[in-house]
Amino acid sequence: MSNSHPSLFELSPQIQPVSDSFKKMTNLLLENGANKEVIATMLEIAQFSIHHVRWLAGPVIVHQSLWMETLPKWLIEAVHLDRLEQIFQEHETGEIGVLATPAEVLACMYPATMEAPLHSDWVDVYLWAGNEVFSKHQRLQETSLWQLLGEDRPVKFESIKSDFEQLARDIRRKVVEAAKQRGWGKKPLPSATASQKSPPDTENRPLQYTLF
Repeated sequence: MSNSHPSLFELSPQIQPVSDSFKKMTNLLLENGANKEVIATMLEIAQFSIHHVRWLAGPVIVHQSLWMETLPKWLIEAVHLDRLEQIFQEHETGEIGVLATPAEVLACMYPATMEAPLHSDWVDVYLWAGNEVFSKHQRLQETSLWQLLGEDRPVKFESIKSDFEQLARDIRRKVVEAAKQRGWGKKPLPSATASQKSPPDTENRPLQYTLF
């Protein structure tokens, strides 16, 4: 099964490659605390796919639990940064993907791991995603999560691919739908200032989701 929708270039031949300066600027803004809705508006002005705009503007999806309030701030920031990175990659290849990032899977599963023991298959998904995210965002002093845990056999993606993609696909769909419900992409862009382009995310909180 394909992990992407039809080519953006087939749907809209007017799409132009994004400049390195635009990518650097938007990434720096996010890294320095800019609201993701501001960056999503910039993407909308730059005529990115409305799917990509909604994905960036949408909420973080987390398992419904009292533990969701303890989701680390750095992980929420990682979700937004990784979404933006993947959006640029998809835009440049002319495709719209269907999978959320490992950071989103990790954030979604985090409250569930604090609530009750998981089936071993989902433990492997969580550990694989955790290693990807912790390593990428330099949250470990060790070279990998496996070294920290003393594991001689790290989880391989091939062994968790089906479960990971099932959850990642569901997360991304829910993020985009939530952003659509909040008004993103429902109106054509007027020729006005950036602050007037799209409605703000008035519920800038994690969206509750029943994982299991």
